[in-house]
Amino acid sequence: MTVLLLLIEKRLCSILPAARPTSVVIKAPADPLVEGRKTRLECVAAGAYPSAVISWDMTIAGRSKLLKSTVSKALPAL
Repeated sequence: MTVLLLLIEKRLCSILPAARPTSVVIKAPADPLVEGRKTRLECVAAGAYPSAVISWDMTIAGRSKLLKSTVSKALPAL
């Protein structure tokens, strides 16, 4: 990643360009997924700058619905 350094009014300012995640992993339970049964899926994205924004959609009969998600913490690059 290239870091740009600028001298503005005698102050050093660093500008980091945006970077995509270096890894994205979707974690699911070891048990098979069963239609109609609730389950927990976890998406872990690391190494993005700024932090990645992850959203989940559920599609039923051709209609998509944005699901509620939470952010637990920002992770460093792996």
